[in-house]
Amino acid sequence: MDPTFSVIIPTYNRARFLPETILSVQEQVFEQWELIIVDDGSEDNTRQVCIPYLKDERIRYVHQENRELNGARNTGVRHARGAFCCFLDDDDRFLPKHLAALSSAIQVRGEEYGIFRVNMKLLRGEKAIPALPFQNHRDSLMQHWDNPGNLLPLAIKTHLLRQQPFNEEDLLLDDFVWLNEALTKTELFQCEPATVIYVEHDASRTRTYHSLEVLPKMVDRLKQAYALEGVASRVPEKLLKKRIHHLHLHLAHQLSRQGNRSKALDTWFRAFVMARGCFIRQSGKSLIKVLVGYGR
Repeated sequence: MDPTFSVIIPTYNRARFLPETILSVQEQVFEQWELIIVDDGSEDNTRQVCIPYLKDERIRYVHQENRELNGARNTGVRHARGAFCCFLDDDDRFLPKHLAALSSAIQVRGEEYGIFRVNMKLLRGEKAIPALPFQNHRDSLMQHWDNPGNLLPLAIKTHLLRQQPFNEEDLLLDDFVWLNEALTKTELFQCEPATVIYVEHDASRTRTYHSLEVLPKMVDRLKQAYALEGVASRVPEKLLKKRIHHLHLHLAHQLSRQGNRSKALDTWFRAFVMARGCFIRQSGKSLIKVLVGYGR
């Protein structure tokens, strides 16, 4: 019998994180799952770390030449046998009742929704910060623009992922852009429990891929996402401006953590001017973080 969930772990040179991540899947209370580890051309001992786990017949290891994150995701989807796919980064983890919570919701609402979402906690050092949940009575596309997240808390119908593969040529805002398009075609259902842990550390992709050189391209990508048919009619333009503002503040925080206070302040000021009197509270909190060297 095919599993309900295909859990996909794309990984590249993160062997030291993998055991805890894999174990978090094996510890699931709901047992109708398969795990597909997609090794995206790792040069460390990823293969050796994975071999002992292959004794569990539900776990498969797929090696490929490096095609970046979205290439690894697409490979995982092609190998998936489950009705739903879940994406688990190689340094994050599921709590034991994660798939059980998703399964309960799918049994009741699976005909109506193509995407299911649980709540998520961001682990920053010893501090666990809860992410804001979506509200099922509001437009999920608008909420995505107002409060975006990553793919970690989602279970997505596999046929949707095959109809709309990830863009392997572009990693800029890839989670955001993919979900933006998907939510023009299907709806998202929010489950109540917080059952996934997003681990933030110095090597996290969100802390390393953003830069002054990339920022203009990311702004263009947001504008392209907003211009997609069916978005502007459901999402106020103010939320596009909010996302562009957030990109600048996020980079300012990153530059401050790196000790580049001058460029951090310059980036913050550009965000402040761009906001034109909007997002004042957010800008003020951000300035404090920049000035004190947030997260260093």
